Amino acid sequence: MEEFRKTPRKKIWEISNLYHCSVAGTCLSLDETKKIFRKCGIVINSFIRDYEIHGAAVNALLEKSDISKSMHSFIEKKYSYFINIFNNAESEPELMQLWDNFLEQGNVAGAYWALMTHPSVSQRNLDRAFGDVHMLSHINGATNRAGIRELEDLRKSNALLLAANDQHKAEVARLKSRLKFMEEKTGIVNELTKKLEIARNEIKSLKEGSDHEKLKEENSRLRSDLVIFSDRIERLTASASAAELRVGELLTEKLLFQNEVSSKDEELHTMETTLLSMLKREKGTCSGCMMDEQNRIDLCGKCILYVGGKPSVISRCREMVEHYGGEFIHHDGGKEESLTRLPAILHRADAIFCPLDCVSHNACLSVKKMSQRHQKPFLLLKSSGLSSFLKGVNDISKNNFAIDGSVAVQN
Repeated sequence: MEEFRKTPRKKIWEISNLYHCSVAGTCLSLDETKKIFRKCGIVINSFIRDYEIHGAAVNALLEKSDISKSMHSFIEKKYSYFINIFNNAESEPELMQLWDNFLEQGNVAGAYWALMTHPSVSQRNLDRAFGDVHMLSHINGATNRAGIRELEDLRKSNALLLAANDQHKAEVARLKSRLKFMEEKTGIVNELTKKLEIARNEIKSLKEGSDHEKLKEENSRLRSDLVIFSDRIERLTASASAAELRVGELLTEKLLFQNEVSSKDEELHTMETTLLSMLKREKGTCSGCMMDEQNRIDLCGKCILYVGGKPSVISRCREMVEHYGGEFIHHDGGKEESLTRLPAILHRADAIFCPLDCVSHNACLSVKKMSQRHQKPFLLLKSSGLSSFLKGVNDISKNNFAIDGSVAVQN
């Protein structure tokens, strides 16, 4: 009886060439075989059939070469798990038991490689394993053909199922859309139901009288407020009426005042006209006809500077001064003439008149200061009328105030 050895294991080219076809076809896939060929520099054209690639692989296993070594190394790494299990066996029957177990499980390729390269397997058991694999290939072929037909049937069934699935999806989408529409309608109905319930409760409360009492209290409060507001409106109306009456009274007073002012203006105009008439008559009579010598006005050539005044009476003032033997100079107080002319013409004057109602404040102050500086009489006339001017002329002719630059205000 031969000794049971575990090493050295056979190389793939050391296996009988009778088994090369089954080993290459069982332990290597077609893609793995192509990968090994390309790694070894062999070009595989697209027109080469799979059987020809398999035949080339079987022929490469007849001897030790780069291809056979690459195949051996690749298969060794691929099935290292099975190799370790078979190497742990202590006898050939144990090896065959492992083979039968893996064969029954369907793990054929790794177990077949581990068994065919084991150094202690007899020729009889190698033939047995080869026969198992050979028959299995026939069974697999028939099974594959049946599987192909079944696969085709499954593909057709799958196409039908996919079409049905698309229809089902469309129906589901339609039902979802319908469901969403119904949910929206349901929400609207629920909202209306809530509002209806609230309205019913309000009606019920009104019938029971709870809210009716509140409405009565609110109505009573509003009536009280209405009375208060009515009284307030009456008071405001009375105040408005009183205000209107007062406005009417003030307008009446204004009209009366305007009439009085107009009357005074007319009276003043009449007085001035009468005065001018008297002057004209006096000028045309002898010295004793109109007034005695004591009361007669005589300016004796004095020069009067009149600052300001109304343009309409300037010529009459000039006529009056010249009538009484004086000289008349006028300055408008800065309306059109410059105030810088005042010092020159003030130097010629013997007295300066300024009407309070018709001269600027700046002109009045300037004339006042210059009169004091030059020791000239300065008279502030009560108004710009002829009567006030005549009174001033009379005061100058009678020397009724000192010629020392003092300021006199007409009474």
